[in-house]
Amino acid sequence: MRVKVFNLDNDTCRSTDIDNAIVRGKLCTYLKKTLIIVIKIIKLIEKRMYRMILQRSDLKDLFLRILRFSPYAFISCFISAFCACLVMWAVYSLPIDKIRNNTQDSIVSLLQSPKAIEYTFTGKKLDVFTDSIMLGIASINIPENSFLASIENRRPYFGLHPYYNLIFSLKSKNYLSADRSRVDGRFWNGYLALIKPLLVFLNLGQIRIINYVCQIILLLTALFFIAKKINFLYSIAFFIVILFINPISAGWCLEYSIAYYIMLLAVIYLLLNNKTDEMRVFLFTGIALAFFDFLVSPLITLGIPLVVLICLRQNMFKTADVISCCAAWFMGYAGMWFSRWVFITIFTPINAVQECFQHLWYRLFGDGSAEIGKNIDFSPMVSLSSNLMQFPIKVFFVVMLLYVICCYVVKKINKYPSITINTASILSVALLPFLWYIVVVNHSIIHSWITYRNLSVTIFALSVYIIKLIGNNKQKVS
Repeated sequence: MRVKVFNLDNDTCRSTDIDNAIVRGKLCTYLKKTLIIVIKIIKLIEKRMYRMILQRSDLKDLFLRILRFSPYAFISCFISAFCACLVMWAVYSLPIDKIRNNTQDSIVSLLQSPKAIEYTFTGKKLDVFTDSIMLGIASINIPENSFLASIENRRPYFGLHPYYNLIFSLKSKNYLSADRSRVDGRFWNGYLALIKPLLVFLNLGQIRIINYVCQIILLLTALFFIAKKINFLYSIAFFIVILFINPISAGWCLEYSIAYYIMLLAVIYLLLNNKTDEMRVFLFTGIALAFFDFLVSPLITLGIPLVVLICLRQNMFKTADVISCCAAWFMGYAGMWFSRWVFITIFTPINAVQECFQHLWYRLFGDGSAEIGKNIDFSPMVSLSSNLMQFPIKVFFVVMLLYVICCYVVKKINKYPSITINTASILSVALLPFLWYIVVVNHSIIHSWITYRNLSVTIFALSVYIIKLIGNNKQKVS
């Protein structure tokens, strides 16, 4: 038996075997069934995703919540910027001679490092570079117009390493010379509100002692209230995170201390005020960070307090709440930072807004091969790998293994009460550092020896999740 198939090219008939027709028919039937199965799977996925969205958050309500919060954030940033100008004006009115004398006594201690840091496994590198900049701005000669000086925040600049710029600045009397100083329009340099008054009476070595004492007190306070308000195991997890941040170098370097202080204070405040409006807390955390800090390891002030808040609120704190807190923190951080550029543009002939946006774009996506003297690919993958390489992976796995064993033993012996947390919330916080490294590529590669500390957010979130898995094995996973 043969079938006739018409060839449209020459209008002639051509015969073909019926076996080929059968094969084609079976193939069409198979493809049709496969397509039906794929459509059913897609519909099932859509249905499940729709249910998940309805169960976890309504995106419209989340958007409206952030939108309603925006005017409050804008007004708060404006008032904070105005108060910041007054504070900076006040500290720039302090007697500069005493500050310069104590800074002169601090030059030798800048290059010293504590012996204890040699026995730590991470964060050994001290930032003499930035600490020299901070002392240089604090001790530079001030003109008669102290308000203009507080806005400009001039730093010594002789075209050398900041340490040598500082030395030459202390010997120099000509402040306004263009080749001896330059305006710092990018940062508020709010740390001057603390360092300048201290330098009136103390040198750097004495300030470091006070720094260590204050950090130890705040750390013990945070550990105590975490054990009291949440669970003893969570205080162990928090202490492990602090070890990876390296409190020895954080107490020795002024630059490292800033974000560390803000994180500890935010954690303690949330522990003592569980029912507070969390968006306002994270808004002012971001504002404080933008005022006091350089761009060092900002995520520890967001991620670690978020994990503590998730543990406090338990299942009441959903993924939508995490997003809203991140949005509030970003509005405070970006708003306060942008207000600095606006003030510089208004009170000086410098177009700081344009220059700072160009610098911001460079720190996000620019090729920094010329800056570091190496020809490397500035890509998100290199950013991730650079920070992971700074992290002590082997030590991390050993510590986490001991931590898991400790959690299991303590749960079995003491039977601490379990808490239930939202899995999606805690894991979404754990991903924040990786999102940061993907977006802020240039800065994360060049300063990976500093920015790797953002990974402490992931460590803390995973540690809390381990406690959840061990302690809630008989409970339904939320």
